[in-house]
Amino acid sequence: MREKGYETLVEGAYYNESSELLVFDLLPRNAVQTVDGHIHPIDPIIQHITPYFGQLLRQEFVGHASDSRIKVSQFRKRSIKGRMAS
Repeated sequence: MREKGYETLVEGAYYNESSELLVFDLLPRNAVQTVDGHIHPIDPIIQHITPYFGQLLRQEFVGHASDSRIKVSQFRKRSIKGRMAS
């Protein structure tokens, strides 16, 4: 995802500021690799978010990407809660 301009927020969750896209639930169990090496995600969650919300997510999650206590399920709950508040 980094090659496509996305930054890692937590494992399986990525944000691209220029396109204002948040993509998450991209974990190894949610992808298949074809014989020719292409990786195909299965059912990722893609949201168009405001730059303000992107900044809030950065503040909340960046620096915790390797922290095993923060899971994608927690990210989903915080993401949805944050969207409802903004």
